[in-house]
Amino acid sequence: GRPFIRSVDLEVPQGRIVGVAGIRDSGLETLELAIAGLLPFQGGTVEVNDQPLTPGNPYGFRKLGGVYVSADRLGTAMAPRLSLWDSIIVHAHRRALRGVGGRFGLLDREYLDQWVSMILEHAEISAVPQQTAESLSGGMAQRIILAREFAERGRLMVMAEPGWGLDTAGRRLLVQRLRTYVNSGGSVLLFSTDVDELITVAHEVFVLRDGRVAGRYSMGFDGASEERNRSLIGAAMIGSDQVGAYCDEPSEN
Repeated sequence: GRPFIRSVDLEVPQGRIVGVAGIRDSGLETLELAIAGLLPFQGGTVEVNDQPLTPGNPYGFRKLGGVYVSADRLGTAMAPRLSLWDSIIVHAHRRALRGVGGRFGLLDREYLDQWVSMILEHAEISAVPQQTAESLSGGMAQRIILAREFAERGRLMVMAEPGWGLDTAGRRLLVQRLRTYVNSGGSVLLFSTDVDELITVAHEVFVLRDGRVAGRYSMGFDGASEERNRSLIGAAMIGSDQVGAYCDEPSEN
């Protein structure tokens, strides 16, 4: 089963990127899924925009302004055999319901076609809506997922391994859009096993190991600080005894 999360207290301020580093089976996936409403939990609370989230309720997470980029690209994020059109409208279709309050269940096809075209344009790839997700490379699929979720304009974006599969240009575009998003008031909780990805964009990084916070680091965006943080975070992820004197105190209840 998934590791049990113990005494983890995280806050993501408006306009900030908070990273969570660790190996995937250190509790990273468990915490990510619980916050996104995909995994029921018995103890503790998750709040989005100061509103409590019902455990195991992904729709409730989105209704509160949450947006989620899953590490499970062709599974949770996109269905491999569905067309790109169907994968892209998965959230937008609720906005396309016509009739009195959308009660008749009629979809505005023109609106959805325009939405799909916009997402593909923002993804900056050559693809057509009729293609299936499994026909794309991993990087192309990830570009579509990222473009789709950024377009939702949520207040809190939970992301897991967003740079997986992206080439240099794709990673550069991701960094640009993350900074634009937080500069406009959005907040990001970024889970990653890639230390370089975290120190490039995060304002603060927590290290999760064995279901607990093993370190907390404030980022400095200069070469010396990045190198120091890279070393300390990497050591904390594997449990080196040398990091204790250098890291901030873990934030725990």
